[in-house]
Amino acid sequence: MQNAGVLIAIALAPLAARGAGDGVEFGARVGYAIPLGDAGADRYGSGVPFSTWVEHAIPIEVDLGYRFDPHVYAGVYGGYSVISRAYCETGDCSDHGFRVGGNVQLHPLGQVLVDPWFGLGFGYEWLSFSQRFSTGNDDRMLHGFEFVILQTGIDFTVSSASPVIKLGPVVTFSLATFRKEAFSNAGSIDIDERLHEWLVLGFRARFLP
Repeated sequence: MQNAGVLIAIALAPLAARGAGDGVEFGARVGYAIPLGDAGADRYGSGVPFSTWVEHAIPIEVDLGYRFDPHVYAGVYGGYSVISRAYCETGDCSDHGFRVGGNVQLHPLGQVLVDPWFGLGFGYEWLSFSQRFSTGNDDRMLHGFEFVILQTGIDFTVSSASPVIKLGPVVTFSLATFRKEAFSNAGSIDIDERLHEWLVLGFRARFLP
């Protein structure tokens, strides 16, 4: 019985060491993003649903941050997404998204084997739409602030040896507006700012050296 206790203590030692202090964390995630809300307004002032532009997106993100204690993490992230356009007139479209920002995460239970967490962040996003015609390309970009990003998930520890590895589901909901629409050959215009959202269902991995 005493030997079993010693083995358990050895297995949990890396987690205990990190739980007692701070440390750098790396992460990566992938998801399925659902567009909600309005991308802007038409000439009559009516909202243009975001879903008429985008059917869905597949975002891939990486993040780097610091765990200041077992309960508080702060960091930055960058991401790229492949966009599936709702309608492509020519059938030859190439659409992508980019985003950067920062976030803070709270881990109520600290550094434990099953680690639920909640997060709040902000960022900036760019959506690039390119459609090829026989006479040339139609390239445009929408961009604006993601001023509230809500996140929640559960991290399951799959390796307690250094580096500690955690895997788990994550759900993200962001509130944002597009400020500008830029064209490849005609400058940019201001957009009638309307609220749009992303609901992202995903999976993430975290590495704690």
